[in-house]
Amino acid sequence: MKTKRAAVIGLLLITFNLNAAGPVYFTAAEFGAIPGDGLNDRSALQEALNRCAVTTDAVLTLAPGIYNISTKASLVLEERGMSGLYGNRLNILYTPEFSYDSGVTIRNTRGLTVEA
Repeated sequence: MKTKRAAVIGLLLITFNLNAAGPVYFTAAEFGAIPGDGLNDRSALQEALNRCAVTTDAVLTLAPGIYNISTKASLVLEERGMSGLYGNRLNILYTPEFSYDSGVTIRNTRGLTVEA
């Protein structure tokens, strides 16, 4: 019985010490998101955010520049919205009655910091 308790306490201490080591740093470039390269960065940014979601106290750094984030759905939405198909094209992206596309999703993060 004492051996089991000692093992559990040791495991808890190891887990606590790993999390107490400080932030874990990632860059968007590590996942292939390079600003200004003309390529779609959506998948790379989503992969980086997913990694951060399973890493406590993650810091994700985005280099300055323009990131391309698009999906087929967002391109169709943009085309339809700009053509006036949905009516007033100035507020289409902010109207909850219409379709939208999320681009990237941030969920289940613990202590995530995004630096740009």
